[in-house]
Parts: sequence; C-alpha cells; structure tokens
Amino acid sequence: MRRTIQQISAFYVNVFLSGEEGTGKELVAESIHRFSNRKEKPFVSFSASLVPKNQMAVELFGRVPSTQDEESKKGIIEEAYGGTLFIDDIEFVPHEIQGQLLQMLDTASIVPEGAFKKRSVNVRLIVAARQNADVLLKSGVLRQDLYYRLNAIQLSLPPLRDRLSDIPLLVKHFLHSWNEECDQQKNMSDECIDCLLQHQWFGNVRELSDVVMKSCLLSQGNVIGIADLPQELRRHQSAAEIRSSKKQLKSLEENLLKQALRTSGYNPKEAASKLNMSLSTFYRKLKLYNIPTKLHE
Repeated sequence: MRRTIQQISAFYVNVFLSGEEGTGKELVAESIHRFSNRKEKPFVSFSASLVPKNQMAVELFGRVPSTQDEESKKGIIEEAYGGTLFIDDIEFVPHEIQGQLLQMLDTASIVPEGAFKKRSVNVRLIVAARQNADVLLKSGVLRQDLYYRLNAIQLSLPPLRDRLSDIPLLVKHFLHSWNEECDQQKNMSDECIDCLLQHQWFGNVRELSDVVMKSCLLSQGNVIGIADLPQELRRHQSAAEIRSSKKQLKSLEENLLKQALRTSGYNPKEAASKLNMSLSTFYRKLKLYNIPTKLHE
C-alpha cells in the first residue's frame, strides 16, 4: 500500500477511494498529500455525511453576504488552495453540488453563494465512498460526468481483517502521532502486536486507532504491555503467548542444529547422532531452517 501511495502522489491526478467505513480512507488521502509536492500546503478534510445538505454548498464553496445581516464565509475549497481537498462519503453529496464540483474541476474556479464573479482555485481532489463506484453509478447516487473526472486513479481499501500484515505499520504510525502530540516515547511490545493480529477488527483502522490511543492512556511506562490493552483485546493473550512460545522453540531448535554441526566438524551423521536424531530427520530440519552442511556453503 505504501508503494502505491507514493506512486500516486507523484502525479497531479484526482483519486477515488472506496472501502468499508473505518478502513483508513482519510489516512490514505493524507498520506498521498504528504508524499506529494503539495505537502507544504493545506490538507483539508470534509465529511459529507456529517453536514446537512442545505449547508453543504456554503461549507464547500463559501458565501458572500448579500445583506448586512449575513456574514461572509470562506469555503473549505479556498482554504485548501494549493493543497489537497479530501471529501469523504461522496455518496451523501447532492447531485446539484456534485455538478458544482465538476465545474470546479473543469474550470479551476468556483462561485461562492451570493457572488457574481468566479474565484480561481487550485486543489487536488480526493474523494471517498463506502461502496465501489460501479454500485454508486448503478444506483444513481454518483453522477457519471463527475465520476469520469475522478476515476484517473481508483483505489479500493480492503477491510483491516483482510490485511493484518499492515497492523505493525499502522501501530507505528499511530504511536508516532501520539508521541509527537504528547511529547512521549511510547512503544508496543511484540506480545501486544501478536494480540492485535488475533483480533477480527470489524471496526477496521478506526478501531485500531482507538485501541492504540486507549493503550497509551492506560500504560504507565514507555512500553505498552498486554495488561494495557482494552479488555476485549486481552482475551487473545493465550493465543499470542502460544505463538510466542512456538517462535522461541523454533529458535532454540535452530541453534541446537547449528551447534551440533559445529561441534562435529560439520559431519551430518555425527551431528544427528549427538541430537539422538535420524539422519533423514536431521537433513529435513536443516532444509527447514536453511542451514548449510558445510562451513562456507
């Protein structure tokens, strides 16, 4: 995922993200911005599902007062000038406002509410939806003309339970953010990471972020241990301990095989005899651990 983000960031194209709620779409959008040449400019996030439809146009495009009773308002599109605008839950944006976004992309300009003149804009647009574009198009929720301007890059984010290998990197990211904000040096033990890998994560990346934050709050020292995890995560402790024990046993067995070879002058038959092991089993385990049978092999 990191390599894909870096590749996308290098080009000035609009991006369409899709994935379940909480899969980290905003995190990906922010990463695209951070790796791009716009990184020194603002990254502005807008969640369409949280804004009433009758207020959405003003929030996005701004307002010029037409009477003394009205106040002027700068829209978030202008606030993101030179940077990146991320619109989450694009399916909640009414068709009329989708049309205004399309016009913005076509003309690099907007007309705030109550204004008569266009204002130039310069933003990279990244939008996200909970369903893929095909579903939104078939249901009529997403305008086709807008979609054709947004589909330069499409990126589907799998749920966290389908990409557990991302957990250590995500934990590292969340801890880094926590440490910078709170001026601390929190880290997480390997046993904790093993516990996290056993969890289903139906709340996706958002749930993981909450768990890391709670663990940072609960931990007394700099290293977060299993006891610092929320209770619903600690039930995975036994599985994590078994996994850790298996790793230790494998490491011990590998060291014993290497030691037997060294002390026998790299004579496999003698080494197998030292370990009270058949020669065929000895060779099989050497292959398993990729251990050479000669000193310089």
